[in-house]
Amino acid sequence: MIEKKTKLPPSTSLMIPDETFQILFKEAKRRKMSVSALLLEECQSLAVKYSKAGA
Repeated sequence: MIEKKTKLPPSTSLMIPDETFQILFKEAKRRKMSVSALLLEECQSLAVKYSKAGA
């Protein structure tokens, strides 16, 4: 028996409101990257900023 694979919509384990996700998705698409990569990049930028402020 052959199982038919269905394409699942993108999902995230983060609870992000749809409106916010749409903004992130548009920005990620503009930068030609995934939403996950965009979030990681932004988090890394904030971490660097805060580490410099605390130093």
